[in-house]
Amino acid sequence: MTTGTREKELQESLEKREYWWWAEKARSPRVDYLRKAVWSKASKGSSYLPGTKADTHPVKVYAEVFGREEAKTEPYIITWARAQAEVNDTIPVFILDHSRIVGNNASAPHKIFWNVNLGYSLNEDFFNDRTGLIDDAERVEIKRCLDLMKPYTYQAMVDRILSRRQKVMSKTSQTFTGNDSTSAGANYCTSQWSYYVKGFNAILKEIDERIAEAEEFLYGVGSIPDFNREYDYLKKLDNWRAMKIIGESGIRWAKRFSRLAKIVAENFETDPQRKQELLDIAGRCDRVPAEPPRNFPEALQFEQFQTMLRKRERAERAWPTLIDRWFWPYYQKDVLEEKTLTRDDALDY
Repeated sequence: MTTGTREKELQESLEKREYWWWAEKARSPRVDYLRKAVWSKASKGSSYLPGTKADTHPVKVYAEVFGREEAKTEPYIITWARAQAEVNDTIPVFILDHSRIVGNNASAPHKIFWNVNLGYSLNEDFFNDRTGLIDDAERVEIKRCLDLMKPYTYQAMVDRILSRRQKVMSKTSQTFTGNDSTSAGANYCTSQWSYYVKGFNAILKEIDERIAEAEEFLYGVGSIPDFNREYDYLKKLDNWRAMKIIGESGIRWAKRFSRLAKIVAENFETDPQRKQELLDIAGRCDRVPAEPPRNFPEALQFEQFQTMLRKRERAERAWPTLIDRWFWPYYQKDVLEEKTLTRDDALDY
């Protein structure tokens, strides 16, 4: 197909508002490669496609953290935050060939991140799957981890307060959400625009200020008793501490990609264009999500990081971002106003 014919077909698709077909035809070789490189986690019948594996790394980390002596006495939310942070600090990171936006919540492209603290029924389904989701060499260790984690799952906590009838209704999806609420899966959990405006460091600073304010009121010398306010602070204090633990680990996780990209660029990559792309990745990952994004590529990378971090916390089934509204200011600035990025290059991200 000649360039002129292709451009004509693309324009006709836009005029007809056939945006799906326009995207199919306009896709660059890079995006086409990355699209095909995605390891599908779809299922055929009741089974995942061949080669798909359960990511057992978070299972082992959670069991190790919840198995510590201090987990028996400290608040659940703190132990959970420590486990989540340790996953962020230790899970293997990778960069797909040709990609410019990085970050995956699993440890390898073909693996499904295992939220082991959600539902013990789902954990049992994974463990007893007959299609090889778990390697035989790991089964004894994973069984030990699942047994240890069972009383710490959200489902086990919900079981303590639900009646038998409520449990049946929940397991048969007779809930207002239309799904099994005992597994703590989320259909929709929106991001916040303030994440982009502030960046994680500014949010962590706010958390530090609130913790300091609460501790001064609760434990400071000469504090005046105010039971309502004390109760309010005591309800929130551990949550703030947990947010701090996880927020800091999210920044460290992003910087691991920065180091990886720089190492590959400086020691292994021979193509000058790809080498520069990797150095650009290193720069972006060193900045976001710690600081707010300044341009369109940084905004996309920020979104990828914060969404992957959120999906490690809960098994979301959506990508809940107002993409056109939130990213438009960055696109407008880079492509239309300052012209530091072409439209085709923006699409290539």
